Amino acid sequence: MTNSVSSATKNPGRWGMLTVVSLGIMTLTLNWFDVATAFPLIGKEFHVGLGSLSYLISLYIVGYGLSHVPGGMLATRIGMKRVLVLGLLVQGLAGVMSGLSYNYTELALFRVASGIGGSVFVAMGTAAMFVWFDENHLTLALGITGGAAFSAGAGFALYVWVYVQDATSWHASLILAGVIELIVMLITLADSRGRRNTFHLTEDKSVHWRCDGSLSEYVRRNARRDLGSLCCR
Repeated sequence: MTNSVSSATKNPGRWGMLTVVSLGIMTLTLNWFDVATAFPLIGKEFHVGLGSLSYLISLYIVGYGLSHVPGGMLATRIGMKRVLVLGLLVQGLAGVMSGLSYNYTELALFRVASGIGGSVFVAMGTAAMFVWFDENHLTLALGITGGAAFSAGAGFALYVWVYVQDATSWHASLILAGVIELIVMLITLADSRGRRNTFHLTEDKSVHWRCDGSLSEYVRRNARRDLGSLCCR
């Protein structure tokens, strides 16, 4: 039993999964914080002050907070891989539509939608790390996705993306950030093409957590099989 678990968790595909999730986290935070550097431009165009502009960040967090539990519930029905792709798709499209907004209300609504997509992706991305990595590398994987990738995306949005906005416009910069996330979504969708097996998180009693908090061999094997193919049927 131990040998089978050990050999399974040494699957080299886990590093591909780590790369995909890390790219998703980076584009997620880019699409989260890019609006902050555009505050002066947005305020000037829409004739709103700092209070209204700050709501654009708060509205993202509202969508983000409301979607964690529903995202998990959705994964039980359609599978983790589909929810990963769906989260990137929703936030990428919301980023594009944010850039196409020409009044404050439209922009505010699309910021909520962006938060919803980001929340769903983050929840499943973290779950993917628990599925693909054993205790020896799990901390490293979580540190890369939740720490390094998150900070890199946020730093890029706050300190680099401002130059993109200056060179183009805040509309074009938000559209571009959304397009980048959609490209990552396509990469995620195409990852490990050819493996079609799926696994749904269900209430099957054979799917359970061990008392020590680690995933059972059944969960690791079947959920990894689901995440190994990110191509939806």
